[in-house]
Amino acid sequence: MTLEEKKYIKRQLNIIQNKIDEELLNRYSVLLSVANISKEVRDFLDRAVDMRRKELNPISPMAVNGDLDDIN
Repeated sequence: MTLEEKKYIKRQLNIIQNKIDEELLNRYSVLLSVANISKEVRDFLDRAVDMRRKELNPISPMAVNGDLDDIN
C-alpha cells in the first residue's frame, strides 16, 4: 500500500466515523462501491463501514444470550 493510499484511507476513516445514522452510512457505502480505488483500499474501507454499522446498531446481549425467563 502506498503512502498516498494510506493518507486517503485516513481521510475516509474520519468521514466514516462522522456518519451519524444508517442512511448516511448506506449512501457512503454506495459511493464507495463505484469509487475508482484499488481493491485493497476498498476492502479496508468496507470493513470500516461494517464496524461503524455495528457501532450505530449494537446488538443487545439479551438478544444473543437472552432467555424468556430473564424478561420477568
